[in-house]
Order: sequence, then structure tokens, then C-alpha cells
Amino acid sequence: MMVVFRVVMFLLFGAAVLSFIAYAFTSNKRYLNQGILILKWAVIGGLVFFGVLIAEGFFRAQ
Repeated sequence: MMVVFRVVMFLLFGAAVLSFIAYAFTSNKRYLNQGILILKWAVIGGLVFFGVLIAEGFFRAQ
């Protein structure tokens, strides 16, 4: 499960970086908005994933 999550997060952050690079070369706002959107969902996904890990550890300890 952790391997899948790491691969997905790596791909999401890579896509965001590529979008920002495309924006830097073309100055097309579409690439900037796309990069921000991808980055936002990557951060939200990471927070949810780690929240689940923390909750799992908390309930397992009791």
C-alpha cells in the first residue's frame, strides 16, 4: 500500500512541476492553473493518507 501511495504522489508532484515548467516557457495561464490544481489535490491526498495512518495507530494502541 505504501509503495502505491509513494508512486502516485511522485507522479502527481512530477505532473505539477511539469505544468509549472510549461507555464514558465509559454506564459500560458492554463498551465499555471493546472499545476496549482494538481498540487492542491496532491497535498489533500497526502494529508488524508497520513491522517488515516495516525488514526489507525491511535486506535491500534488502545
